[in-house]
Amino acid sequence: MYIYLALFFSFLFTQYYELGITQTGQSHLIVIQESVNLSSGVEIGVFDHQAIINDESCETEYGELLVANGVWDGIQLNLVAIGAIDFCDIGGEQRSGYIENNEIKIRIYNPIDFTEYTTSFDGLESNFVSGYVTAITEISVDDIYSYNFIDKQDIPNNISINKIYPNPANPLINIDYELFYKESLIISIYSISGEPLQIIRNPITNVGLNTIKLNLSDYSSGIYLFKMKSKNNSVMKKFIILK
Repeated sequence: MYIYLALFFSFLFTQYYELGITQTGQSHLIVIQESVNLSSGVEIGVFDHQAIINDESCETEYGELLVANGVWDGIQLNLVAIGAIDFCDIGGEQRSGYIENNEIKIRIYNPIDFTEYTTSFDGLESNFVSGYVTAITEISVDDIYSYNFIDKQDIPNNISINKIYPNPANPLINIDYELFYKESLIISIYSISGEPLQIIRNPITNVGLNTIKLNLSDYSSGIYLFKMKSKNNSVMKKFIILK
């Protein structure tokens, strides 16, 4: 039996990067141009790894800080990064933001696989400089930074078989299914009497919509059962082979 997998993704939008600082009057414009090869729906976070993170005080703290965020939709995206200010020497206070000349770091979050990635980018001006512009022509994914799975308890069933077609089939059949969070799968085909005929363990799949194509040329005409099983859930649907 030959198995062909085609992956189709549904975008499950999440507000992953939430900006927790306010405007200070200092800013650096980051222009992400249309030439960037990212999927629509991907979230973009701009970071300074050694920013001023304390706010409304003069007790200086340094650390990583999200200074701009946005969602890529395939057209030019303008992100305004927020810079820190320090008026402590004249009786004022500090406000959180990037520090001048620190390196710009960009991470992206893919809501399809609930994964955050580090990146590198091509463009002019790779450091934060207030009043300047960074024009980015390409963003390349480097490594996985973190996983951010949704609460699995909020989903009663991890798997959904949406459609089996053509039905009756001969000899190829397509199964459209949806996986709500990443988990190992076992796919099985049974005769109508319950006899296991084929087991496929851990097919290549992804969170979202998927299609698996099976070649059933070795099966005779009849009624069969298609079953998908994860750790805690299973779904089953009937299909017919007609030769």
